[in-house]
Amino acid sequence: MDNELTNLIAAADAGDVNAKFSLYEYYENEGDEEKALYWIVSAAESGHVDAMFRLGSSYRVAEDFKMAAYWYEKLAKQNDSGAQYELGQFYFSGKGVEQDYKRAAHWFLQSADQGLSHAQQMMSVLYGDGRGVEKDETLAFEWAEKAAKQGQMQSQNALSYFYRYGVGVAQDNELAVIWKTKAAAQGHVIAQYDLGDFYHAGKLVEQDYAKAAYWYQKAAQNGHTRAQYMLASMYHYGKGVEQDYTQAAEWCLKSAEAGEAVSQHFMATMYENGKGVEVDKAKAFEWLQKAAEQGYDKAQHILGLYYYRGVGVARDYKQAAEWYAKVPDLVDIDTQYTLAIMHRNGRFVPQDNAKSFFWLSKVVAAEPDTGVAPKLLFTFDSTEALSEQVETGLNYTYLSLALNSQKMRRFEANTPATDEQKRWLAFGAILMVRNIESCRTLDLLDSENEARDALDSWWDINDNEEALRVAGYLSIAQGHTPRADALYKSLTTESEPLVYTKACAMLMRLGYTKDELSKIKSTAAWDYGRASYIARYSVKAGYMTAEEAWSFLQTAAENAAKIYSNWREYMAGYVMGRALGYNNDSVSFADDVFPYLLNDPQSPFMGEFM
Repeated sequence: MDNELTNLIAAADAGDVNAKFSLYEYYENEGDEEKALYWIVSAAESGHVDAMFRLGSSYRVAEDFKMAAYWYEKLAKQNDSGAQYELGQFYFSGKGVEQDYKRAAHWFLQSADQGLSHAQQMMSVLYGDGRGVEKDETLAFEWAEKAAKQGQMQSQNALSYFYRYGVGVAQDNELAVIWKTKAAAQGHVIAQYDLGDFYHAGKLVEQDYAKAAYWYQKAAQNGHTRAQYMLASMYHYGKGVEQDYTQAAEWCLKSAEAGEAVSQHFMATMYENGKGVEVDKAKAFEWLQKAAEQGYDKAQHILGLYYYRGVGVARDYKQAAEWYAKVPDLVDIDTQYTLAIMHRNGRFVPQDNAKSFFWLSKVVAAEPDTGVAPKLLFTFDSTEALSEQVETGLNYTYLSLALNSQKMRRFEANTPATDEQKRWLAFGAILMVRNIESCRTLDLLDSENEARDALDSWWDINDNEEALRVAGYLSIAQGHTPRADALYKSLTTESEPLVYTKACAMLMRLGYTKDELSKIKSTAAWDYGRASYIARYSVKAGYMTAEEAWSFLQTAAENAAKIYSNWREYMAGYVMGRALGYNNDSVSFADDVFPYLLNDPQSPFMGEFM
């Protein structure tokens, strides 16, 4: 070998280009990089084709793109198709040279005309996009076809697209599937995933879950994260494969760890339900959070629910509201209404009437004819007016906006009440304000059907006779008043029922003193307030005339004035009547209603008592 090496060196020194290249190969095998580099450069400079190409490739691998382009260009000018293709790529990407699509097209074409399939595929791309050449979908198809027929899998996949959508050629779904299958069979991962989708959805082919699973698995094994998710789903539900929760979890985890948001959401579901993994709410939360932070809407919605209910994480209504706000259309109507109330009251979240208005709008859009939400929304003048009025800083802003808006005023003007009638209506204000109904007109925002449903559900009232009977005994305090008054008068410190204690605590929270509470004269206010409710709802339901209703309203008001001296006494009597007569401590609505009635300049309680 020493003699052979000596002879090679002698030949190389004498200018033998092949001897130079042989010396390069010898020293490369020996691991002598310095001598190998010397001889390959020498061979390349002497015009050895393989040396120039290998040198260009070495510089490309080392990311010295400028030198790589230099050697590829020398070889390309000798009409080497491989070097022409590589040089085209440099001009296409702008690596080692200034990006120039026209020069890229020039070199790709030189190579493609010599039959190099990769160059033909790039010519298809250039004509398809109109980069470096005038856009021409027919030529894009023709170049892709040339490359595809040589087995170039990217072009086979592209040819499937051309046939499927009729780009540059007549549409042909059968050929689209044939070329997609050829590309997939060669390992083109996107083609494999697409075929899985074709068979899964029955697109272009007859639906076949087994074939879908086969192609999804091929793509999944090649690292396609969406295919891994689809394969996980098929194992989870037993579509095209035998149901296997463990396999489903394993494939889903691969995809989730790679950052696929839908898989992260799926992993959360698995940990929540214990399918393929042990139940672990904390891990479910972690995966949901990953998916939500990527903007996956379903995960954002469920993450809001987790925060709302405290699943896998400490309960946090503020966080819940923030995540729900990202996907408002996915939030169920009950939660939308709850969010509106939370923002209205500043409970758990910052008080924000504009956000409350937003969530109410969603409720009304879903169920425009039911509940109190439509009335609340109806009474807001506009989101702009809302924002302006919020700045007044009133604690009861929400009720004030609803009951004193321009829209409410226009509604009241349709059936105006006299000043005397408004004083009668005021005695029903506690219930009516709670229901977002005006106390300046006999009419209601609630519809006839809603009025009938309310009377039937709560009072079994379905006709004129029953409406007159109930309104009659309530207007003279013969509902729960006798029993509640008797219980109230018999109270001692040792025998206070819990409902009474809670009612007192609530009233004291609103500013009532112990002395005031000790001087409540009667619980009859609750009956009088309900008499007003029955009369007004019966008119709306068609069970009572306006004249009959006004008669009951007048009677209730006059009787109340005989017992109470002012509105504070009346309200205390109302709360105590509800608590003792109904044995019910659910008077929390007073936290909103009472401050409005006692403080708002437009409150019906701002007028004289009687």
